[in-house]
Amino acid sequence: MRIHITGNAGSGKSTFAKSIGDILGVHVYGLDKIVWKEGWKKTPLHERKSLEEELAAKPQWIIEGVSSIARQAADITIFLDFPRSVCYLRCVKRNWRYLFSSRPGLPDNCPEIKIIPMLVKIIWQFPYIAKPIIINEIDMQNKKIIIISSNDEMSQFISKLRHNNALQLTSKSGASLCF
Repeated sequence: MRIHITGNAGSGKSTFAKSIGDILGVHVYGLDKIVWKEGWKKTPLHERKSLEEELAAKPQWIIEGVSSIARQAADITIFLDFPRSVCYLRCVKRNWRYLFSSRPGLPDNCPEIKIIPMLVKIIWQFPYIAKPIIINEIDMQNKKIIIISSNDEMSQFISKLRHNNALQLTSKSGASLCF
């Protein structure tokens, strides 16, 4: 089973992916270490693409982050579509602890204080720039998508997954996942 979890910065991708990975026993890969190099330098596109393709080629995974390559390879995409206000608040809560150091999942020398202006811009523009691209790609590929837009929906999803009493989806490879 290949699951791609995507959404705006601060939407809860990492936390949600970890919860699902723990329940299913599937390894979770975060894209932050691929997208960024030490000191908040962006990874060159050709290198990023190669690293994402390497991850996507694995037989089973949960990949969290924004990636066209992961979306194309995924059996299902879970899109965390939270309001920007929620994303901003979550980023403040998350980033506060790592204001002057790198948070887990990031390369060294990536203190949050250095990315705050860019993060504000990413969150603000996401509904206008990234979201339409994500939805359009999924529609064009006729892929399965689950959109989660609230904490209640997220909790219900996790609860149903834990209790295994919901809709069952079968992937191209024959693996099944219950929702």
